[in-house]
Amino acid sequence: MHMSKEVSYSTGLKQVLKSFLDTAEAEVRSLITLYSEVGRNADSLSQYFGEDPARCPFEQVTQTLVVFMKMFNKAHDENEQQADAEKKKLEKEALKEQGAANSPAKKDGIDALRSKLNSRNQKNAS
Repeated sequence: MHMSKEVSYSTGLKQVLKSFLDTAEAEVRSLITLYSEVGRNADSLSQYFGEDPARCPFEQVTQTLVVFMKMFNKAHDENEQQADAEKKKLEKEALKEQGAANSPAKKDGIDALRSKLNSRNQKNAS
């Protein structure tokens, strides 16, 4: 009886291991394919940037790309901050101009010009 349990256990273990190996082998083949594709893409990227793929290992390509992206994002953020600052400056200037146009002294000046024009128009009409 002891021997039949071992045989049964061994058979079950073989089935589980076989199932695992079948799945693992398929996943390994998939990873190999993906890794090869990534390698080709890295070589293409090296060539795009004017580098020799034989002299530029994958790690260097990815490191260069990471540095480039960090610098690009930093420049983008700085450009946005500068654009926001310019926009605020223009809005502030527009508010100042609008405030000056609505000021009492300016309004009095405009009213005086209107009176002069009206009196001239009345004299010319008579």
